Amino acid sequence: MSQHSLSIGLPVFNGAAYIDAALTSLRTQTRGDFELIVSDNASTDETPRIIAEHAARDPRLRVIRQSKNLGAIGNFIAVLNAAQAAHFMWAAADDTWSPDWVETLLPVAQSRRCMAFGRVQMTEVDGQPRAHAVNGRNLSFTGPAALRRLRYFVQPAFMGKANPFYSIFPRDLLTDDALAPFRRGGRGADMLTLYHLLRQTELVSVKGPYIYKRHHQASAAMTETTRMRFRRTQLPDYLTLSSPIEQAALIAAFPVAATLIPLRRIASRMTRR
Repeated sequence: MSQHSLSIGLPVFNGAAYIDAALTSLRTQTRGDFELIVSDNASTDETPRIIAEHAARDPRLRVIRQSKNLGAIGNFIAVLNAAQAAHFMWAAADDTWSPDWVETLLPVAQSRRCMAFGRVQMTEVDGQPRAHAVNGRNLSFTGPAALRRLRYFVQPAFMGKANPFYSIFPRDLLTDDALAPFRRGGRGADMLTLYHLLRQTELVSVKGPYIYKRHHQASAAMTETTRMRFRRTQLPDYLTLSSPIEQAALIAAFPVAATLIPLRRIASRMTRR
């Protein structure tokens, strides 16, 4: 039995530009009974040195130095497999968090046995706020399983529904079956994984704590530009993860959802800052 209530897994490759800020943000959380597992994916920059400096000052850090690059998905799975606590959270090496992120969200995940998430603020490379549809948005998907999954499917990707992949999870929900869409990889694997997990539990987005998502060239690989291919590529993927009744509902809702995407995009640009 782990002495920690939470395992935080931070996979990183050549993240020297931002990882110091990420590790500092996590180490200074107001609730500190967690382990922080950092898996360096055979970085060739100053990442190992920065990690070592933090590990020397904080015994909660466990550092895994990969001898060869496992790929991004392999490195995400590596930190999960090393986790020992009953709850788990992935952390991106270019993000930062409100100091009360763990203190606020871990009790929610524990008491409701759910995915617990806060709110998102997009930032520029220098940390200044960036206008985006997801800023401050309530990303909760609660209620009966079929309805919350349908709501998740209909929600346009550009409104940020992939971000709760960085929720606090009950560790035992992250089984091989639950993570099968993520392990397969490809565009939208994070969203498909959340859709799959919503069969088992709710996603609760709590007002108050923020995750600050830095917008830069490397992070843009999975942003709204590429996600717009959803209409051509992802409906079949959602259908394979759905029951026959859910499949009928998704097919019925799909034309309406596709039509609303440009209207919601315009409205979000006008109202979200």
